[in-house]
Amino acid sequence: MNRTVSSRETQAFRNFLLKLPHGKDIVLVVLKGHLLLEEQVKLIVRERVRDFSRLGDARFGFYQFVCVANALTGKDDPAWVWPSLKKLNKLRNDIAHEMDSLSLTSDIEKFVSSVPVKFTDVNFQSNLELALWTLFAAVSAIVERPSASIVKLAKHGDE
Repeated sequence: MNRTVSSRETQAFRNFLLKLPHGKDIVLVVLKGHLLLEEQVKLIVRERVRDFSRLGDARFGFYQFVCVANALTGKDDPAWVWPSLKKLNKLRNDIAHEMDSLSLTSDIEKFVSSVPVKFTDVNFQSNLELALWTLFAAVSAIVERPSASIVKLAKHGDE
């Protein structure tokens, strides 16, 4: 499906590329990638709820925002986006609680493999960054998609 990329998407991706520390420490790449994706997921929710400020008391974390964004956007999203975001969140949480986790490499591989792009680069770091780029582009496209239209409800017998 061909579609036009909006100027907002282009600017968001430029910002992402500028802020993601290319080729740097993997922990820093994961943490920054997570933060940049969190901004996009929150944007999905912010643009689709009537009063986003009322969610402040809910103290949602990334995982909760992912679940709400998924519920608000419907079935037109690529099916892999939401599980990939959850895998990234698990990876970020594991790092936050134990930076030198023995499962870090395995968790990164699980995240990378959840993104449905065949990476030909054998460089572990590059594959992680490409997976983050791909996921960011997909989430940013969801932000751009118009909200679901409101269906006019008619009383029984009205046509």
